[in-house]
Parts: sequence; structure tokens; C-alpha cells
Amino acid sequence: MRRRWAIAAAVALIVFGAIGLIATTARSGNVRQYVASTFDEVPSEEEGSSRVFRSDQRPSVVVRRITDRWKPADQRVDPAGWLLRYQRDTVVVTARDGGGSTIFVDDAERGYTRWYPYIGGWWGPYSGPGEDFRGGGPGAGK
Repeated sequence: MRRRWAIAAAVALIVFGAIGLIATTARSGNVRQYVASTFDEVPSEEEGSSRVFRSDQRPSVVVRRITDRWKPADQRVDPAGWLLRYQRDTVVVTARDGGGSTIFVDDAERGYTRWYPYIGGWWGPYSGPGEDFRGGGPGAGK
């Protein structure tokens, strides 16, 4: 009886371990890889600029697809577009003339510099998903 119990416990541990491993590997990678594998890349016109992707879907649909898969540490919606902040990357989704979306992917530092007019005073240095600091000054980001 004890031997059957030990075998059943070992099998259960193996099954739960396999499920955990599958769940971990299914989400491996990062948002940059996800965007690159999901959307069509278009040549960038500027040397060393963002990686640029395109979708025929509306920006709100694209943002939902990205954030359902990779939850951002912070996000901001602006008339310029949807700005998504990740630990190592910044993803910005804008409406494309004629319909669809343009998706810009930058490393965090370049993204902060490039998109500063939209995120300056809102995003500071990355400190993790639980951050609540929104900048200083009278009423800034509050």
C-alpha cells in the first residue's frame, strides 16, 4: 500500500513538473521577439532607429494582442498612440494612414529618448511592474 502511494506521489510530481515546464517554455522569450514573430517588419528609414512592424488590425486590437501575451509594467494612451513600457523595451502602437497599425519597438533607453514628449514626466527609470512613482512637480502625473 505504501509503495503504491509513493509511486502515485512520484507520478503526480512528474506530471505537475512537466506542466510547469511547459507553461514556462510556452512564455519564454520577450515582447520584442513576440512582436517580431507576430507582425510584419517594414524597413526603417532611419539608421539605428526603432524596429518597425505593421498590422492590418486597428491599434486597440494590436495592443490587446501584445498585452494579453506580455503584460507591460506601465502603459499610456496618448493621441500619438499606445505606449507600452517593459523592463528592457518600449513598444508604441500608432494608427496607420489608410487603416491598420504601425508598431515601433525600441530598447528601453532609446524608447525613452525617442518618445520622451509623450512619456516624459510620466515614466521615470524602470523600477519594476509595481512602481507607483509618477514624477514630481505640481500635479505632474498625479
